[in-house]
Amino acid sequence: ITGFTSTGTSGVITGILSASATVTIQSNTINTLSGTNSSSTVAGISSTGATTININSNTIHTLSTTGATSAVVNAIMISAGSTVNIFKNKVYNLSNSGAFSTVPGVNGIVLSGSASAGTINVYNNLVGDLRAAASISTDAVRGLSITATGTTSTYNIYYNTVFLTGGGGTNFGTTGIFHAASTTSTTATLNLRNNIIVNNCTPNGTGLAVAYRRSSGAAGTLANYASTSDRNLFHAGTPGASNLIYSDGTSSATTLALYKAGAFTAGTIASRDANSITENPTFTSTTGSDATFLKINTTIATQLESGGVNITGITDDFENDIRFGNGGYAGTGTAPDIGADEFNGTPVPGCTGTPAATTITGAASVCSFSGTTLSLSTTYTDLGITYQWSSGTTAGGPYPTTLGTSATQATGNLTVATYYICTITCTNSNLSSTTPEKSVLINALPTVAVSPATGTICNPGGAGIVLTASGATTYAWSPSAGLSATTGTSVTATPASTTTYTVTGTDGNGCINTATSNITVGTTPQNVTALATPATICSGSTSNLTSSAYVPTSATVNNYTFSTATGATLDAMTGANTIVSASTDDAPMNTSVGANTTAGASVALPFAFNYDGANYTFFSASPDGWLSFRNTSAIATAEFTNITTSTTNVPRIHAYWDDLATGTNGGVTTL
Repeated sequence: ITGFTSTGTSGVITGILSASATVTIQSNTINTLSGTNSSSTVAGISSTGATTININSNTIHTLSTTGATSAVVNAIMISAGSTVNIFKNKVYNLSNSGAFSTVPGVNGIVLSGSASAGTINVYNNLVGDLRAAASISTDAVRGLSITATGTTSTYNIYYNTVFLTGGGGTNFGTTGIFHAASTTSTTATLNLRNNIIVNNCTPNGTGLAVAYRRSSGAAGTLANYASTSDRNLFHAGTPGASNLIYSDGTSSATTLALYKAGAFTAGTIASRDANSITENPTFTSTTGSDATFLKINTTIATQLESGGVNITGITDDFENDIRFGNGGYAGTGTAPDIGADEFNGTPVPGCTGTPAATTITGAASVCSFSGTTLSLSTTYTDLGITYQWSSGTTAGGPYPTTLGTSATQATGNLTVATYYICTITCTNSNLSSTTPEKSVLINALPTVAVSPATGTICNPGGAGIVLTASGATTYAWSPSAGLSATTGTSVTATPASTTTYTVTGTDGNGCINTATSNITVGTTPQNVTALATPATICSGSTSNLTSSAYVPTSATVNNYTFSTATGATLDAMTGANTIVSASTDDAPMNTSVGANTTAGASVALPFAFNYDGANYTFFSASPDGWLSFRNTSAIATAEFTNITTSTTNVPRIHAYWDDLATGTNGGVTTL
């Protein structure tokens, strides 16, 4: 079946579609099917209504779509069935070239539905070369996808080989095998045994390359991952934050050791996958059209050799080679091989006796609040080697803190000296060796200071402030704006606006600490003027000096300073800032701030003030917002009103016409 293309809106093209009650689809080659619509679905084989289904020995390849909305390519898709057997199929070269964001857009085998009481067996299938090069989906490609939720159904996934590689667009992610999680152990139970699940895709952005992904990490949702699941190979490229052996959206594991030890929110992995392994297998070919597609290179030692366990009813492999433990087996293995290919390969040697002695390597000391990663000086390649790290804070032990089980150990951030050991065990002999103690000491952080910690400059024209650091060996300053340099013990700060500068000091141990200095920038007054009245006087006479200035912001000029030339003198400016009426309500010129209600004496003016045709030389100010004028220092009369028609304390000006006495502060001052 070949050469069909769908161009219609939301077009669906399927190589073989069956809805019969009992169906066998066997030994077909289905290829070169395509869809060009943004929402098209392209499928090799689809079964939608059968109860008993056998899909085997088919080759499905070169299925494609270009849809950027919800287009999807599936090699084999099952949405119904109570007894389903999918085996010995070869799937390759599936692609979706659209920039789709749906999850997912390419599936090797997708199991989306079954009867409430169903048994679905998927075994001895080869799935590889699935691509979505432009996808922006965080889960664009799945090798095996189990999204069904039959309440008492079981999915037996045995002896399959899944190999994913390639990349995609923004936030591109992929999955080797996907399973719909449930808190009910009998709902779509996944029994996963003897499979090779390799996801060597390159994730982007928030996307992840995951070997085994589950739909939920909520509490208890690991319940439908069968306890019999074991002896699988999981690999997801170089372990890291985006390359995961396991992910459920809540918890994840970057390494197989972390996965096996996982006590996740969804549940505890153990004792599942206790004998599962990880490595990047050496395939003879990853080209789908080759006869050796996803067959294992027998000349390179691998844990896959004899790594599986016999499963009742499955006696041969993808190409009908007899598996170990069944009549007619002619190989040299000691157990069935993992994956769809039963091969006569080279096993990785198993450990014997006591593991070779080793020491812990790594940093002798770290800065406080930082850490390091410890390793072993010996690399163990034999099968059956396990590791157990422990630590304590007392030299010579004890080591009460149990740590990781891999060949390396991250210390985490430390604040006290910590001492480590690692016990290496050969599980075949049950003998162990323990490393000598490795100490990781703590270097205190430098006490970095900067002087001055605060300062003020005027802009423009103000002189810069020299900032000097101490307590470390070298220094780096930031931000760079307004600084004369960004390194060195001392720098000059001339910022255009208020800035907090940070100096990072590094000591001889490479430890760092910081200090800050806050430089406040004020605005330089502009248009400063000085006026002498009169401008020329005789010796011994006086002149009245006045000054003004403008600040080009919302600020005001706070102070004026007068200086003289040689031979001239200025009268003392005492009383230049004098409170003449404080907060006592209704009492003019009272400076006692609430102590009494007695009015105070009037204050002399420095000049004759002409008001309404008459000159006045004294004034009084009232907290009620008015000024009155007279020619003596007589005390103004206290008034309990600020009405403008009052005939007391006249003449007067109601400058504010409001009650200015605010309790404990607020008053009238004269400069």
